[in-house]
Amino acid sequence: LFSDKFLLGYSEQVQEKADLLRFILNERIKDTKSSEAECDIQHCLKLATLDIIGSIGFGFKSNALMTYLPEGHPRALSKAEAANELKFLEASEVLFLETQQRTGEPKPLRYLPHRLMRWWRTMGDLNKRIDEVLSSGKQDSSKLNMLKAL
Repeated sequence: LFSDKFLLGYSEQVQEKADLLRFILNERIKDTKSSEAECDIQHCLKLATLDIIGSIGFGFKSNALMTYLPEGHPRALSKAEAANELKFLEASEVLFLETQQRTGEPKPLRYLPHRLMRWWRTMGDLNKRIDEVLSSGKQDSSKLNMLKAL
């Protein structure tokens, strides 16, 4: 699916996110008042990956990386927008972990109340985000319908 030739066609989108990551890290460093700046690189790469996968794989524009801009920055997302982006990230992580756990475990364990409620809440968050993107009309709905089917 993600062959070299396939990815070559999307190098511009990947480069755009790499430039955005560099910009955000530079802004975080400028915003630091001490001589040492702290940046969670792993978290930044996770956000950039989510943006790239959303863009290339499913055709919607995610702004997860923008949540890492310093508060008060002119290009920073509003609190509601940032919360929405991070909720989608959290939901995708829960979905991934639950899918991993469900592989090979006895079926009754899947229906324990704490696990089932978390699963339903996560699926609700993901479906809400997908529906928002679909209703905006700016993205390729066939790719997002594929995401919903997954």
